[in-house]
Amino acid sequence: MPSHATLAAVLCGLLLGTLTHIEPVRCAPFHNTPPSTSSPSTTATTTEPGPSQCALDASAALHHVLKQMASYDLEVARDRVRGVPPLDAPPRSKFAYYKTHKTASTSTGAVFYRHARRNNLPISNLPHVVGKKRIHLMAEDSAKPPSSVVLNHLTRQGVDMTPELFVASLKFYESLLGTEDFAFVGNIRHPIKHLLSFYGYYVEPLEKQTWDQFLANPLFDNLMAREFGVGNVSDIPRVMDQVGDRMEFMVVEHIYESLALFALRNSWPLSHLIVFHALKRTDNSVRWDGKILKKSKPFDEFSALHQAKMKAKVEVDAALYKVALRQLKERSQEYRDLVERGAELVKHAGHALSQLCACDGLDRQTSEVCKWYDWTDLEYEVNLQADVPISPLIPIT
Repeated sequence: MPSHATLAAVLCGLLLGTLTHIEPVRCAPFHNTPPSTSSPSTTATTTEPGPSQCALDASAALHHVLKQMASYDLEVARDRVRGVPPLDAPPRSKFAYYKTHKTASTSTGAVFYRHARRNNLPISNLPHVVGKKRIHLMAEDSAKPPSSVVLNHLTRQGVDMTPELFVASLKFYESLLGTEDFAFVGNIRHPIKHLLSFYGYYVEPLEKQTWDQFLANPLFDNLMAREFGVGNVSDIPRVMDQVGDRMEFMVVEHIYESLALFALRNSWPLSHLIVFHALKRTDNSVRWDGKILKKSKPFDEFSALHQAKMKAKVEVDAALYKVALRQLKERSQEYRDLVERGAELVKHAGHALSQLCACDGLDRQTSEVCKWYDWTDLEYEVNLQADVPISPLIPIT
C-alpha cells in the first residue's frame, strides 16, 4: 500500500496530467494562498490527521492502476517512436467536442475540458443558443484568433440541424481552429435508450406529453441522428464522407473503448481520459442544477405495439449507431490489443478515483484533487450555457 506522501505525489501528477512523479512533492496548483511569512519560532506546528481506512484502501487501488497506466503509455510511446503502424501516424493537436443531448455528453465532455485546462489550451466556447440563430453567430465568431479546442452545445440542435447546416458547422470549426485537420468528437448512444432518456428528461416534464403523444409527434423522430445532420438513412454516407477521418464517435455503451481508441489516435496519455463520477454530488434523484432524475422504464416492459413504434421512431438513429459501432470495431482492430487493455485501465482508474473521492477523512491535497475533478464537471456544463469567458479554476504552473 502506498504511503500517504506517495499518494499525494501520485495525485499531484494525476492533476497535472503526468504520472512521472515518484517522489513526494508539494503540488503548487492545489494551493492558491501565498506561503506564510511568519518565522518558524512564532508559527504553531499542526499535524494533519492521516487518511481514513476507506481512503487508504481506495488509494491503493488507484495507485496500482495509475502505475499500470504509466507503463501502458510508455509502451505506446516507444512503439510510436519506432514507427509501428498505425501509431506512426501524426496525432492531431486540435479537437472539437460536439456535445449531443442525453448521451452522457456532460461526463464525457468534461474529460476533454479537463485536458484543455491541464494544458492551458485556448478554448472557443460557442454560446448556448436556439436554432438557426447560430448562423449569425458563426459569422461573428469566425473572425476570432485560432483556438485549439471547440466546445459546443446548442439548444434544439437536433430539431433544427440539417445536412447543409451540419457541414456549415464543420466549416465554422475549421475557421475557429485554423485547420481542417482536427478531431471531431461526438457521443452516440443506443437509440432506444436515448429515446427513453430523452422522453423522461425533456418531453414528459417540460412538454407535458403522454407517451402516446410523444411517439406520434414527428418533431422527436431520430433526434440523435439529426444532431449530426442526418435526416434520412440516405444522408449518412454523404455526411460521413464530409466529416471523413476526423470523426471520433464516443459510443456510450463502449465508452472506455472509445476513449482508449481516441488516446491512441491522438497521442493522449490515458490519465487524461478518466471519467469521473461524483458519487456524493446527488442523492440519485436530483441533479446538481436541481433537475429531477428518474430511471427510464425498461424497453421490455412496454407493449409490443409501443416497442414497434419506438423502433420505427429511431430507424435513422439505429443506422447511424451501426456506423459508429463499425468504425469503433474496425479502428480498434488496427491497434491489436491496445484498445482493450487501455479501456480496462480507464475504467478501473475512474472507478478507483470516484471511490476515493467518496471517502470521508481525506487529507487536504486529496480533497483538492477531488474538488478539481468535481468542479470541472460542473464548470464545463455551466460554461456551455452562457456566452461567458473561461478563466482558470486552478492555475497550472
